[in-house]
Amino acid sequence: MLVREIPFQTKAVEDIIDKYELNPFARVMLVSPTGTGKTIIARKFIASDRLREVLLKDKNRTTLRIIYKCHINRLITQAKRRFDTSIVTESTLENWKLQDANHPDAVESTFKVEICYQMYSDKIDEDSDIDLIIYDECHHEACNTIQEFLGTAGKFPSLGMTATPDRNDNCLIKFDYIVEPITRTQAVNQGYICQTDINTIVDTSSKDKVKLLKEILAHFHHEIKQTMIFVRTKKEIAEVVSYINNDLGLLARGCDDDDDIDVLLDDFGAGEYQFIVSCRKLGEGIDVPGVTDVIFARNIGSLIDLNQYIGRAARTDVMECRVWEFVNALSSTNLDTTEVVGLPQSHRLISKMNGQFVVRDFM
Repeated sequence: MLVREIPFQTKAVEDIIDKYELNPFARVMLVSPTGTGKTIIARKFIASDRLREVLLKDKNRTTLRIIYKCHINRLITQAKRRFDTSIVTESTLENWKLQDANHPDAVESTFKVEICYQMYSDKIDEDSDIDLIIYDECHHEACNTIQEFLGTAGKFPSLGMTATPDRNDNCLIKFDYIVEPITRTQAVNQGYICQTDINTIVDTSSKDKVKLLKEILAHFHHEIKQTMIFVRTKKEIAEVVSYINNDLGLLARGCDDDDDIDVLLDDFGAGEYQFIVSCRKLGEGIDVPGVTDVIFARNIGSLIDLNQYIGRAARTDVMECRVWEFVNALSSTNLDTTEVVGLPQSHRLISKMNGQFVVRDFM
């Protein structure tokens, strides 16, 4: 995979390694907006000869050992696809123990980096000889779970990666340093994230938004391209998918806990269907090429969640990012999307009068 040289990503790598030079057991948090390539930063970071010199300085090894922790398998798939396979190979904790014991069954590596991929629920023995732990989407997991890992794995340098360090539970994950190479505003201004077009749809329902969603899809589907739709329940997923496929004659797939996400998203990214309908499962950390539109047919609980959902379409591979939000004019709990995206490229207000949709520029 060819990775182009982007200055803020290179600077992030050097800034992180600076922290480990100051403190060999540092806990560093990389904060970078959704769409700016945290996994690419991780790729450059783990391949750095300077990092290997710092972390292996007092060890009799030439291969860096890294634990890469995620909360969903899709993130592991993405990491494996992004990392440089000429430098990085996959290993296990068990094989590292065999290597340390000079066991004949140990698989010796000729690679610069070995990675053991783990879920957050997987344990790490305190006597393991590990050089670094990377926590992907570290804001996602429960705070006490992260703190437990940071507590028991305190002798290992740690790198947390997130786009949204603020948490919905208002708890603080304790990292020693924060590296923030670029803000969202800077990323938009420099062309690393798409500017957003917002479509605010006046909605008077308290919960059920499927009826209005169907009407919006019927009327505006010609404006919509590769689209992720977020609804409340599995029942709503099935209802919306059936409507798109059978009534509109377009192609849609649903995503729930029983699906193979890798196959589902690869097919979606390849354009085999136009719509993917989910609840929360695809809201965070999922890198899907070609997404142009996100539709929120559900209440969004926080600006953190809103930021993550919008981020699915913020990447610049197609330079289009349209948000379709349902706003209840009778409620005081609506979130201001501009707090996430800043000044949008365009903003329309869509309402219904006498059975017809009326579209106005939002002032």
